[in-house]
Amino acid sequence: MKTKGPSDHPPQYWPTGGRPIQPYGIGYDPLDPDTPSPKPKRYLLDPIHPALLELEPGDTTSFEKFIKQVGISEFLDWAYNSAHISAWNEIVERFTGDEADLDHDEIKTAWCNPTTIKDVSDAQAILRDAFEEARELNDLSHARQYVLDTGWENRAFFIELDLDPETGVMFERPEHLWSRAWFELLEGLGQGKHPKACEYCSSPFIPTKINQRYCPGTDHQQRAYDRGRSRTPARRQYQREYQRKRRAKNTPSTREEA
Repeated sequence: MKTKGPSDHPPQYWPTGGRPIQPYGIGYDPLDPDTPSPKPKRYLLDPIHPALLELEPGDTTSFEKFIKQVGISEFLDWAYNSAHISAWNEIVERFTGDEADLDHDEIKTAWCNPTTIKDVSDAQAILRDAFEEARELNDLSHARQYVLDTGWENRAFFIELDLDPETGVMFERPEHLWSRAWFELLEGLGQGKHPKACEYCSSPFIPTKINQRYCPGTDHQQRAYDRGRSRTPARRQYQREYQRKRRAKNTPSTREEA
C-alpha cells in the first residue's frame, strides 16, 4: 500500500468530502418500521442557532413558538440522549413522527422540568459564550481554533451517517440540533464570517448577508421596525411640546416682560 508523510501530503491534496449534510428536518410522516431513514416533511433553510439562543428555559410560550417554527423532532433526539431523559422518555417513546399527535400539556410539563431547564440553560450558555468569544477575536484562525477546542470539550461535533430512502445517497447529519448550531458557527468562521450582535436582541449570530443586522430566520427586523414606529408618536409629541415652549418663550410680550 502506498504511504506518504504529512509534509509530502498536506491538506490541499486530500480528497474533498462528497457527502451532503441533511438540513434540519421539520416534521415526519408516521414512522414506517420498514423505512430505515424517514424523510422530513420540510427542511429548514435558515440557521438553527438564532432559534436556540432565543429560547427561554421554563417558559412555555417560548417553547411553543419554537415548536411552531422549527418542529420538535430534533429536540426530542437531543432530549432522549440528554440528562433529562426521565422528563421526556414517555413522549419520545410514543412519538410516531407526526407532531400533530403530541400531547402539548405533557410537553409543557417536560419543558418546565427543573432538569430540562438546567440542561437547556447550560447548552445555551456554552454556545452563547463560544459565539461571543469568536466575535471578540479578530483573528479568524484563532476564533476557529477556540470554537473547535470548546466544541470538542462539550461533545458538540458529532455526526451520523445515513442513506436517503429514495435515492440511496449517503449523507451526514449532525447528531442533534445543538450540534448543528456549533457546526454553523465553525463553518461560518471557515467562510470568513465573524459573528455579529443582533441590533434587536443583542444575541450573536453568523450573518448570511454582508449587511445583515438582525438574527437570520427570525422576526427581529420586523420587531425592531414596529418598536421604532411605536416610539415615533411619543417623539413627535415631545418635539411639539418643545417647539411650543420655545415659541412661547420668544414671543414679544415675553421678551418685553423680561
